Amino acid sequence: MKTLDFMIIGAQKSGTSALATFCAEHPEICMAHPQEPHVFDAEDFSERTIDANYLPFFEHHDGERLLGELTPIYLYWPEIAERLHRYNPNLKLLILLRDPVDRAISQYAMSLHRNLEGKPLLLALLLESSRLRKHRNYQGKDSSLRNHSYMDRGNYSEQLKNLFRWYSKDQVMVLSSEQLMHQHSDTLRKVFEFLEVEEGVKIQRQLVFQSKGYKPDQLVLFILRLVFWRQRKKFQGVLKQYQA
Repeated sequence: MKTLDFMIIGAQKSGTSALATFCAEHPEICMAHPQEPHVFDAEDFSERTIDANYLPFFEHHDGERLLGELTPIYLYWPEIAERLHRYNPNLKLLILLRDPVDRAISQYAMSLHRNLEGKPLLLALLLESSRLRKHRNYQGKDSSLRNHSYMDRGNYSEQLKNLFRWYSKDQVMVLSSEQLMHQHSDTLRKVFEFLEVEEGVKIQRQLVFQSKGYKPDQLVLFILRLVFWRQRKKFQGVLKQYQA
């Protein structure tokens, strides 16, 4: 099948599902359906089966000029960038970033809702490093790398540094989730310009997905913000450096 032209690769819980949904409404774009094919992070990943693995996600393709997909873990796992580059060195990559504290809490709420987490938030955060070390060579669906990486996924500066080893900055667009939420039309215009499709297409703003509400204890939230103080400063620096 045709090689994909672009991907939304992260960060998880930052509005990526909404962006993929909006892109899918553009007449020149065909997005993978269902979302998140997880082709490049599969346990049995093989370059020989990439096209075959993508085929079921593009049965609805009807001649649209661009093919795209969303899998948010691609930004987080360092080995994925090289795999993507071998697949298509001309790939364009879209990245949405969210305040790392809010993102971590949202991921915890998702894992809790899916029965993938049984620990209180503070304990889960204290256990995170040991959980990730235990699973550092295991990428199965129940791996802590997927389900319990609350703080580690907020290390955006390192993730982008790794990505730019393989892709030039003009192939990557970095946006904040706040931009998509509060500057909907202008942000999509920039995205469409980046993808080189018709910029004037109007996409109706809508609530694509609302996560299960979770309000952490104020003490835990305070501790989390202290832990993330340096990371949040880096987050602001990353946006200033790379944001469109």
